[in-house]
Amino acid sequence: GASVFRTTTKMVEFFSQRFSYRYPWVKYDQVAIPDYAIGAMEHTGITGHRDCVLRGSDAPLDFGPPRFTEYSTPWTAEATISHELAHHWFGDNLTCRNLSEIWLNESFASYLMMLWDEESLGNQQLQFDVQLALRHYLDYVDKKHVIRPQEYHFFDNPDVIYNEEHTYLKGAAVLHMLRFVLGDDLFFRGLSSYLHKHEFSNVGSEDLKIALEEATGKNLDWFFDQWVTGGGHPVFEVSYKYLPRQKLIDLTVKQVQPFVNGQGLFTLPVSVTIATPSKSYTRKILVGGEEDHFMLPANEVPLMVSFDGAGDLVADIRFEKDIDELHYQATHDSLPGRVRALRQMAMRYPGSDVTFRTIEEVLTKPRFWADAAEAAELLGRVQNPATEALIAKTLQVGDYRMRKAAVLGLERVGTKGAEQMLLEVVRADKSSDVVATAIVVLAKRKYPMDTDFLRTQMARASWYDEITIACLNAIEELKAREQMPMVKKYAGQSYNQSVRSAALLAWAVCAPDDNGLHKALSALAESGPRVLQLKAIELLGTIGATENVSILKKIMDDDFDADMTAAAKKSVENLERIMSAK
Repeated sequence: GASVFRTTTKMVEFFSQRFSYRYPWVKYDQVAIPDYAIGAMEHTGITGHRDCVLRGSDAPLDFGPPRFTEYSTPWTAEATISHELAHHWFGDNLTCRNLSEIWLNESFASYLMMLWDEESLGNQQLQFDVQLALRHYLDYVDKKHVIRPQEYHFFDNPDVIYNEEHTYLKGAAVLHMLRFVLGDDLFFRGLSSYLHKHEFSNVGSEDLKIALEEATGKNLDWFFDQWVTGGGHPVFEVSYKYLPRQKLIDLTVKQVQPFVNGQGLFTLPVSVTIATPSKSYTRKILVGGEEDHFMLPANEVPLMVSFDGAGDLVADIRFEKDIDELHYQATHDSLPGRVRALRQMAMRYPGSDVTFRTIEEVLTKPRFWADAAEAAELLGRVQNPATEALIAKTLQVGDYRMRKAAVLGLERVGTKGAEQMLLEVVRADKSSDVVATAIVVLAKRKYPMDTDFLRTQMARASWYDEITIACLNAIEELKAREQMPMVKKYAGQSYNQSVRSAALLAWAVCAPDDNGLHKALSALAESGPRVLQLKAIELLGTIGATENVSILKKIMDDDFDADMTAAAKKSVENLERIMSAK
């Protein structure tokens, strides 16, 4: 277990040198605590971690609780450790003046954990981290339709301002973009100056802006207006024509995001990479209008025109291309551009032999592990007679992240052969993370799981009981009410809070009218571990437990925890709506 902390001293040295500011405290300790109320929390000189940070060599890289929907998450154990350490510069030394500016703590710690990945694993890992953060943010905005600045003053409870997708992940990507805008030398010089100027004091966003401007000589009003006190992001529609007589590329960039209060037009520098048969080169352009046009030199017909191929921008980029250019981009661009090209091939040309051959090439000759993992997941979208054979081959590779990605892709493969491959993964794969994901994917395919199958899997030992959690997720997905006698015991105190939470959710989805569930949730709402208490308050509202209105109102009145009172208020409103309809 202690080996997970083996790189901490190197992290301390790296952050000290990167910001020319030595670790400011006399010691640093780390402790792992069962059922810690939050995943991890730094306190000056010591960090508490949930005990899932401890792991053997067979555990996944991710911190937890387990996620079975993507092959890698932003929160590896290593990232979590470096994130909490990073707060000792940004958060404990420089502390935001009020909660509205918590991005000065959390966005910075989230970007510093990516900087540690860059130092320890290389630049492509940093690019992957930023793109994964951007994907989480864009997916969240797409589902929730939220436009919100980093410095955010309109919230009823802390959970809103601690929103992972905005405050942590988008904020980290914004800092990466600022690094691109300023360049490495000015960016890190500015942050070092910010640390020295405001050490051991409270800070606001304006303090950061002024410190950066003083150290770099750059006016950053525009950047902070767009990305700190302004919200949203640009949606770029990009296209080009090649003019052979003039030997020019006519590049068109449109901004098509809604122009609403809080989100207008964005002004940004963009790197455009042009590859021709004889050379590859990069030009920097400045976008800022609703529709911009740029004439870029090209002595030959371009093999590729890549718009922000290195993934420096916080933006949704839509750049449709023909399949030959996508093939070239998927095998020659920087990592973010390669992944974008692979995705477009699988989405727009799923039946093309070129798409299949490109994905096969990336799987067998990857430039980086994430190229292969992305290709493995996209295989599930590819319509080719050889797809299943290539998936089966991928399920035998050494990197568990590629196998997990292939399992995720199997959700879309509509054959009995796919189910047999998933069952074989459950039986034989050496990674509990891959096994657990296969169980969840089987459930999403509506594969019937009988009691004997589930009992056998739930009895298997795994890191943080993730196979048990996967089985509970599967029961929830299948709405398997007949499994409730087995589910109920996992809601008990002898299991970790992630297992208990999964059991309660499965119970609520499969048997919302069960009196035993109502009693269990009522008891947890009044007194339970914080994670489960919040879950119970929320579920009492969704299952229509009208007999618990008085308990929920008491929680509202106590006002001891704003997250609890906000959850109780929402549940009470839902229950009163149900009661008034009778």
